[in-house]
Amino acid sequence: MLRPATATDAAACGRICYEAFSTVAKAYGFPMDWRSEEAAVKVIEARLAHRFTYGVVAEVGGKIAGSAFLKEYRPVGAIGPVTVTTRLQGDDIGRLMMEHLLERARTEGITGTRLVQAAYNMHSLALYTKLGFQVRDLLACLHGEPISMRMRGYPVHLGTEDDLPACDALCTRLHGYARTEDLLEALPLRTLTVVTRDGRACGYSTGAHFRGHTVAETNEDVDRGGRAVSGTRAADAGREWGVAALGSGPRPADHAAALAHDAGLLPAAGGGVPAIDPRLSRLVLLWFPLVVRSRAVFA
Repeated sequence: MLRPATATDAAACGRICYEAFSTVAKAYGFPMDWRSEEAAVKVIEARLAHRFTYGVVAEVGGKIAGSAFLKEYRPVGAIGPVTVTTRLQGDDIGRLMMEHLLERARTEGITGTRLVQAAYNMHSLALYTKLGFQVRDLLACLHGEPISMRMRGYPVHLGTEDDLPACDALCTRLHGYARTEDLLEALPLRTLTVVTRDGRACGYSTGAHFRGHTVAETNEDVDRGGRAVSGTRAADAGREWGVAALGSGPRPADHAAALAHDAGLLPAAGGGVPAIDPRLSRLVLLWFPLVVRSRAVFA
Protein backbone atom coordinates (compact mmCIF):
# COMPACT_ATOMS: atom_id res chain seq x y z
CA MET A 1 0.00 0.00 0.00
CA LEU A 2 1.21 3.49 -0.85
CA ARG A 3 0.30 6.59 1.15
CA PRO A 4 1.61 10.15 1.60
CA ALA A 5 4.55 10.41 4.00
CA THR A 6 4.06 12.29 7.30
CA ALA A 7 6.39 13.73 9.92
CA THR A 8 5.85 10.68 12.15
CA ASP A 9 7.45 8.47 9.47
CA ALA A 10 10.87 10.12 9.75
CA ALA A 11 12.50 7.63 12.12
CA ALA A 12 11.39 4.50 10.25
CA CYS A 13 12.12 5.95 6.81
CA GLY A 14 15.51 7.25 7.97
CA ARG A 15 16.47 3.86 9.34
CA ILE A 16 15.52 2.15 6.08
CA CYS A 17 17.31 4.84 4.08
CA TYR A 18 20.53 4.32 6.02
CA GLU A 19 20.24 0.55 5.82
CA ALA A 20 19.62 0.55 2.07
CA PHE A 21 22.41 2.96 1.14
CA SER A 22 24.98 1.45 3.52
CA THR A 23 24.28 -2.08 2.29
CA VAL A 24 24.82 -1.27 -1.38
CA ALA A 25 27.85 0.92 -0.64
CA LYS A 26 29.53 -1.84 1.36
CA ALA A 27 28.69 -4.41 -1.32
CA TYR A 28 30.57 -2.40 -3.94
CA GLY A 29 33.32 -1.13 -1.65
CA PHE A 30 32.35 2.55 -1.71
CA PRO A 31 31.97 5.09 1.12
CA MET A 32 28.60 5.53 2.77
CA ASP A 33 26.63 8.71 2.07
CA TRP A 34 25.87 9.35 5.75
CA ARG A 35 27.93 8.73 8.86
CA SER A 36 25.09 7.30 10.93
CA GLU A 37 21.44 6.33 11.02
CA GLU A 38 20.73 9.54 12.92
CA ALA A 39 22.16 11.56 10.04
CA ALA A 40 19.90 9.73 7.57
CA VAL A 41 16.89 10.47 9.79
CA LYS A 42 17.81 14.18 9.64
CA VAL A 43 17.80 14.00 5.85
CA ILE A 44 14.31 12.48 5.84
CA GLU A 45 13.09 15.02 8.41
CA ALA A 46 14.30 17.82 6.16
CA ARG A 47 12.47 16.33 3.18
CA LEU A 48 9.24 16.00 5.17
CA ALA A 49 9.50 19.59 6.40
CA HIS A 50 10.30 21.05 2.98
CA ARG A 51 7.33 23.04 1.68
CA PHE A 52 7.84 21.97 -1.96
CA THR A 53 8.53 18.27 -1.30
CA TYR A 54 6.00 15.47 -1.58
CA GLY A 55 6.83 12.12 0.00
CA VAL A 56 5.32 8.68 -0.47
CA VAL A 57 5.62 5.70 1.88
CA ALA A 58 5.16 2.03 0.98
CA GLU A 59 3.68 -0.25 3.63
CA VAL A 60 3.76 -4.07 3.66
CA GLY A 61 1.89 -5.91 6.39
CA GLY A 62 1.21 -2.64 8.17
CA LYS A 63 4.91 -1.75 8.43
CA ILE A 64 6.88 0.84 6.46
CA ALA A 65 8.92 -0.86 3.74
CA GLY A 66 10.28 2.16 1.87
CA SER A 67 9.91 5.79 0.95
CA ALA A 68 10.53 8.17 -1.94
CA PHE A 69 10.45 11.95 -2.33
CA LEU A 70 9.71 14.44 -5.09
CA LYS A 71 10.77 18.07 -4.88
CA GLU A 72 8.02 19.77 -6.85
CA TYR A 73 10.02 22.46 -8.56
CA ARG A 74 8.96 23.72 -11.99
CA PRO A 75 9.55 23.08 -14.76
CA VAL A 76 11.80 20.21 -13.61
CA GLY A 77 11.24 18.32 -10.36
CA ALA A 78 13.87 16.42 -8.37
CA ILE A 79 13.45 12.87 -7.05
CA GLY A 80 15.26 11.35 -4.09
CA PRO A 81 16.09 9.65 -1.92
CA VAL A 82 14.27 6.48 -2.99
CA THR A 83 14.88 3.55 -0.64
CA VAL A 84 13.39 0.14 0.15
CA THR A 85 14.18 -2.07 3.13
CA THR A 86 16.81 -4.61 2.11
CA ARG A 87 14.69 -7.68 2.83
CA LEU A 88 12.06 -6.55 0.30
CA GLN A 89 14.27 -5.17 -2.45
CA GLY A 90 13.46 -6.68 -5.82
CA ASP A 91 9.74 -6.98 -5.02
CA ASP A 92 8.69 -4.00 -7.20
CA ILE A 93 8.23 -1.65 -4.24
CA GLY A 94 10.75 0.82 -5.63
CA ARG A 95 9.11 0.72 -9.05
CA LEU A 96 5.65 1.34 -7.60
CA MET A 97 6.87 4.36 -5.61
CA MET A 98 8.71 5.78 -8.63
CA GLU A 99 5.66 5.37 -10.86
CA HIS A 100 3.58 7.10 -8.19
CA LEU A 101 5.98 10.05 -8.06
CA LEU A 102 6.15 10.36 -11.84
CA GLU A 103 2.36 10.37 -12.04
CA ARG A 104 2.27 12.95 -9.27
CA ALA A 105 4.70 15.10 -11.28
CA ARG A 106 2.52 14.86 -14.38
CA THR A 107 -0.60 15.70 -12.37
CA GLU A 108 1.10 18.76 -10.86
CA GLY A 109 2.15 20.02 -14.29
CA ILE A 110 5.88 19.36 -13.82
CA THR A 111 7.50 19.05 -17.25
CA GLY A 112 10.17 16.54 -16.29
CA THR A 113 12.12 15.04 -13.42
CA ARG A 114 15.78 14.55 -12.54
CA LEU A 115 17.77 12.62 -9.95
CA VAL A 116 21.34 11.71 -9.02
CA GLN A 117 22.24 8.04 -9.25
CA ALA A 118 25.40 6.36 -7.93
CA ALA A 119 27.02 4.84 -11.01
CA TYR A 120 27.93 1.59 -9.22
CA ASN A 121 24.31 0.77 -8.27
CA MET A 122 23.24 -1.11 -11.38
CA HIS A 123 19.95 -2.33 -9.90
CA SER A 124 18.43 1.11 -9.40
CA LEU A 125 20.01 2.40 -12.61
CA ALA A 126 18.22 -0.38 -14.50
CA LEU A 127 14.92 0.61 -12.85
CA TYR A 128 15.30 4.27 -13.78
CA THR A 129 16.19 3.35 -17.34
CA LYS A 130 13.04 1.24 -17.64
CA LEU A 131 11.01 4.19 -16.38
CA GLY A 132 12.30 6.38 -19.21
CA PHE A 133 15.22 8.18 -17.59
CA GLN A 134 18.38 8.91 -19.57
CA VAL A 135 21.91 9.60 -18.37
CA ARG A 136 22.64 13.31 -18.89
CA ASP A 137 25.93 13.99 -17.12
CA LEU A 138 28.65 12.55 -14.90
CA LEU A 139 29.49 14.10 -11.54
CA ALA A 140 32.80 13.59 -9.71
CA CYS A 141 32.45 13.52 -5.92
CA LEU A 142 35.44 14.87 -4.02
CA HIS A 143 36.25 15.34 -0.35
CA GLY A 144 39.23 16.47 1.66
CA GLU A 145 40.88 19.62 2.92
CA PRO A 146 40.32 22.66 0.66
CA ILE A 147 43.07 24.80 -0.76
CA SER A 148 43.22 28.57 -0.24
CA MET A 149 43.69 30.42 -3.51
CA ARG A 150 42.44 33.49 -5.34
CA MET A 151 42.18 33.84 -9.13
CA ARG A 152 42.65 37.31 -10.55
CA GLY A 153 39.96 38.47 -12.90
CA TYR A 154 37.26 36.24 -11.40
CA PRO A 155 35.78 38.14 -8.44
CA VAL A 156 33.08 36.34 -6.50
CA HIS A 157 30.39 37.89 -4.34
CA LEU A 158 27.56 36.69 -2.15
CA GLY A 159 24.41 36.52 -4.24
CA THR A 160 21.47 38.88 -3.69
CA GLU A 161 18.00 39.30 -5.19
CA ASP A 162 19.54 41.57 -7.80
CA ASP A 163 21.54 38.59 -9.13
CA LEU A 164 18.51 36.33 -9.64
CA PRO A 165 17.54 37.50 -13.17
CA ALA A 166 21.10 37.03 -14.45
CA CYS A 167 21.42 33.61 -12.77
CA ASP A 168 18.05 32.47 -14.13
CA ALA A 169 18.95 33.68 -17.62
CA LEU A 170 22.32 31.91 -17.47
CA CYS A 171 20.83 28.58 -16.41
CA THR A 172 18.05 28.84 -19.00
CA ARG A 173 20.50 29.60 -21.79
CA LEU A 174 22.81 26.72 -20.86
CA HIS A 175 20.36 24.05 -19.67
CA GLY A 176 17.00 25.01 -21.10
CA TYR A 177 15.28 25.96 -17.85
CA ALA A 178 15.84 28.06 -14.73
CA ARG A 179 16.19 26.74 -11.19
CA THR A 180 14.53 29.72 -9.55
CA GLU A 181 13.31 27.88 -6.44
CA ASP A 182 16.83 26.67 -5.68
CA LEU A 183 18.11 30.25 -5.89
CA LEU A 184 15.32 31.59 -3.69
CA GLU A 185 16.12 28.96 -1.06
CA ALA A 186 19.84 29.74 -1.21
CA LEU A 187 19.36 33.48 -0.58
CA PRO A 188 18.26 33.37 3.09
CA LEU A 189 20.82 30.63 3.76
CA ARG A 190 23.55 32.89 2.30
CA THR A 191 24.88 30.06 0.14
CA LEU A 192 24.38 31.64 -3.30
CA THR A 193 27.67 32.92 -4.74
CA VAL A 194 28.18 34.53 -8.15
CA VAL A 195 31.39 34.66 -10.17
CA THR A 196 31.85 37.50 -12.68
CA ARG A 197 34.02 38.05 -15.72
CA ASP A 198 34.39 41.38 -17.52
CA GLY A 199 31.83 42.90 -15.19
CA ARG A 200 29.02 40.40 -15.79
CA ALA A 201 27.87 37.15 -14.18
CA CYS A 202 29.41 34.14 -15.89
CA GLY A 203 28.55 31.53 -13.26
CA TYR A 204 26.94 30.87 -9.90
CA SER A 205 26.75 28.19 -7.24
CA THR A 206 24.22 27.36 -4.53
CA GLY A 207 26.71 24.97 -2.90
CA ALA A 208 29.02 22.14 -3.97
CA HIS A 209 27.07 19.29 -2.37
CA PHE A 210 24.03 17.11 -3.00
CA ARG A 211 21.63 19.92 -2.17
CA GLY A 212 23.32 22.50 -4.41
CA HIS A 213 24.12 23.07 -8.06
CA THR A 214 26.64 25.06 -10.05
CA VAL A 215 26.24 26.70 -13.46
CA ALA A 216 28.86 28.49 -15.58
CA GLU A 217 29.28 29.59 -19.18
CA THR A 218 32.52 27.68 -19.79
CA ASN A 219 34.68 25.05 -18.12
CA GLU A 220 37.25 27.80 -17.63
CA ASP A 221 34.75 29.79 -15.59
CA VAL A 222 34.03 26.75 -13.41
CA ASP A 223 37.72 25.90 -13.10
CA ARG A 224 39.04 29.38 -12.34
CA GLY A 225 36.06 30.31 -10.23
CA GLY A 226 36.44 27.02 -8.39
CA ARG A 227 40.08 27.65 -7.59
CA ALA A 228 39.38 31.09 -6.19
CA VAL A 229 39.32 30.22 -2.52
CA SER A 230 39.92 32.78 0.17
CA GLY A 231 39.56 30.74 3.34
CA THR A 232 37.03 33.21 4.79
CA ARG A 233 33.59 32.27 6.07
CA ALA A 234 31.20 31.05 3.38
CA ALA A 235 28.65 33.69 4.37
CA ASP A 236 31.08 36.60 3.93
CA ALA A 237 30.46 38.87 0.97
CA GLY A 238 33.44 38.94 -1.33
CA ARG A 239 34.31 35.33 -0.57
CA GLU A 240 36.03 33.70 -3.51
CA TRP A 241 33.97 30.83 -4.87
CA GLY A 242 34.81 27.20 -5.31
CA VAL A 243 36.82 24.40 -3.86
CA ALA A 244 36.49 25.57 -0.26
CA ALA A 245 32.87 24.44 -0.38
CA LEU A 246 33.86 20.81 -0.94
CA GLY A 247 33.22 19.01 2.30
CA SER A 248 34.37 21.78 4.61
CA GLY A 249 33.59 25.24 5.89
CA PRO A 250 31.61 26.62 8.81
CA ARG A 251 28.22 25.38 9.95
CA PRO A 252 25.43 27.61 8.60
CA ALA A 253 22.91 28.59 11.24
CA ASP A 254 19.94 27.26 9.31
CA HIS A 255 19.21 23.57 9.92
CA ALA A 256 18.53 22.81 6.27
CA ALA A 257 21.81 24.33 5.13
CA ALA A 258 23.70 22.55 7.90
CA LEU A 259 22.21 19.20 6.97
CA ALA A 260 24.73 18.28 4.31
CA HIS A 261 27.62 19.34 6.59
CA ASP A 262 26.37 17.51 9.65
CA ALA A 263 25.33 14.39 7.77
CA GLY A 264 28.71 14.10 6.05
CA LEU A 265 27.19 14.08 2.58
CA LEU A 266 29.72 13.72 -0.19
CA PRO A 267 29.58 16.93 -2.24
CA ALA A 268 28.58 16.90 -5.89
CA ALA A 269 28.32 20.06 -7.97
CA GLY A 270 25.21 19.82 -10.15
CA GLY A 271 26.46 22.03 -12.96
CA GLY A 272 29.18 19.78 -14.32
CA VAL A 273 32.62 18.46 -13.48
CA PRO A 274 35.35 21.06 -12.91
CA ALA A 275 38.84 20.36 -14.17
CA ILE A 276 41.06 18.58 -11.63
CA ASP A 277 44.14 20.67 -10.94
CA PRO A 278 47.39 19.06 -9.69
CA ARG A 279 47.33 21.47 -6.76
CA LEU A 280 44.19 19.75 -5.47
CA SER A 281 46.29 16.82 -4.27
CA ARG A 282 44.60 16.85 -0.86
CA LEU A 283 41.21 16.22 -2.44
CA VAL A 284 40.35 12.57 -3.01
CA LEU A 285 38.13 11.30 -5.82
CA LEU A 286 35.57 8.96 -4.29
CA TRP A 287 32.88 7.90 -6.71
CA PHE A 288 30.90 8.94 -9.76
CA PRO A 289 27.18 9.61 -9.48
CA LEU A 290 25.18 10.14 -12.64
CA VAL A 291 22.61 12.82 -13.35
CA VAL A 292 19.62 11.21 -15.01
CA ARG A 293 16.55 12.99 -16.34
CA SER A 294 13.30 11.83 -17.80
CA ARG A 295 12.80 12.25 -21.55
CA ALA A 296 9.95 14.64 -20.80
CA VAL A 297 12.46 17.32 -19.88
CA PHE A 298 13.51 17.69 -23.48
CA ALA A 299 10.30 16.65 -25.20
